[in-house]
Amino acid sequence: MNKVSNAGVAVRNEQSPGDFYPTPAEATEAVLRHVSIPEGDVWEPAAGRGHITDVLRRHGHHVIETDLYADVHGRGEKQDFLTIDTLPSGVSTIITNPPFNLLSNFIVHGLAFNPELLILHAPLPSLGSTGRGKIFNQRPPSVLIISNKLRIDTPNGIVRSIFNHLWYIWDRRNPVPKISWTEAK
Repeated sequence: MNKVSNAGVAVRNEQSPGDFYPTPAEATEAVLRHVSIPEGDVWEPAAGRGHITDVLRRHGHHVIETDLYADVHGRGEKQDFLTIDTLPSGVSTIITNPPFNLLSNFIVHGLAFNPELLILHAPLPSLGSTGRGKIFNQRPPSVLIISNKLRIDTPNGIVRSIFNHLWYIWDRRNPVPKISWTEAK
């Protein structure tokens, strides 16, 4: 029997370890078409197997990869983003697809670093969360909605998301929030 994961994908087996649902390259390409990454290093604190990182590096960015499950995924340094107190030296941008069950924690912790640019990937229904609404009222993000449903390469196989996805964007250079739509292609 299929279940629906926190990521909004139909899964046949149990939820992915660490709530691991990699970001398709076309989703990262979509946000890069809409947001200019500032000078400085980019930190991917939930790097998984490097899906976001690989796209960023193809675009010429220097990326620091960390992940709580780095030993499982084989990429980056093993670190728990939620316990790190200081933004790594030289980092101007944090971009990640956090475990969806920790999305609010990642938003609050990422905003506390006050990076020049914070970008988080999430399923569209996450926008309607009451708890997150309190965060958004204090620090409203721009939202880039991906209008087509993504194909997610899960550990259990490729599945189509049942939800649309989005990118939350906090950009100190452009502090007025806006909502935009794009396709991931």
